[in-house]
Amino acid sequence: MRSKRPLREPVREKPGPKVKNYITPAGLERLKAEHRFLMNRERPAVTEVVAWAAGNGDRSENADYLYGKRRLRQIDSRIRFLTRRIDAAEVADPAARVTSTSSTASPGDRVVLRAPRKTESLEILDVEYAPIPMDPFREPPGAEAVARG
Repeated sequence: MRSKRPLREPVREKPGPKVKNYITPAGLERLKAEHRFLMNRERPAVTEVVAWAAGNGDRSENADYLYGKRRLRQIDSRIRFLTRRIDAAEVADPAARVTSTSSTASPGDRVVLRAPRKTESLEILDVEYAPIPMDPFREPPGAEAVARG
């Protein structure tokens, strides 16, 4: 009779360096606002609909229940994504400070761009900072959350 071999653990790679999410202060606030909306308004509203639909009996043909469960999975997935991005956020305000080395980022310099399919030499014509306008987070149309107030 053969003896059973112990189960082998999967080979896990060592975690690499923590990936930073460089983001502007406005961008971080927008992520936090969406996270708050999903956690405090949207998810509880959808959970309420699912609980009501589950109480109606047969769940296999209950569209409210099936749609609600799918929507909860989508919301939970987005919450996990936002949580990871917020935790990894490194706030960088470009207007505060810009640092460059003497060999790059000056007009007239040449840089090499290595893309997956080709390598190209580029000349820097100008360097400027232009803020990107960003609207604050707004509730999407058709959101399940009911306005309270």
